[in-house]
Amino acid sequence: MFFPARARKLYELYRRHESLDEIDAETRAVIEARYFRKSFEEVWQDTRAFFAVRDPREIEQAEQNPKHKMALVFRWYFGHSQRAAMQGLEEYRVDFQVHCGPALGAFNQWVRGTVRESWRNRHVDEIGELMMRETAVCLEQRLDELVNAGAR
Repeated sequence: MFFPARARKLYELYRRHESLDEIDAETRAVIEARYFRKSFEEVWQDTRAFFAVRDPREIEQAEQNPKHKMALVFRWYFGHSQRAAMQGLEEYRVDFQVHCGPALGAFNQWVRGTVRESWRNRHVDEIGELMMRETAVCLEQRLDELVNAGAR
């Protein structure tokens, strides 16, 4: 629900500032309390622990470059929002972010202007039947084209 707006805000802060220390106290308090629900320092410690195992070079770079450190701290929110959604952590529901590929975008485009445009009107059984019906129509059209072209 709030993930896109919050991610955009973090991106704007990243573009505008060279380090976490440049972010004004009021904005910092909002980010820590509402987005992260922990301090920048706590997020950095979590991030540091993560990269200590996976890629220690990231820690070295962040310690030499405050902008990179800010990027890693903000990137933590991206991972956190995915994990919260995958684990179904209701207390983080407003932060849920489910990464998907182009197929969902194509589906959204396909149902635009129909009753299924709203996600509230999407039910897996009905969508499955709709997809099978539409596939049958496409196959019938293609078969007709082949028959009319003289294919055997």
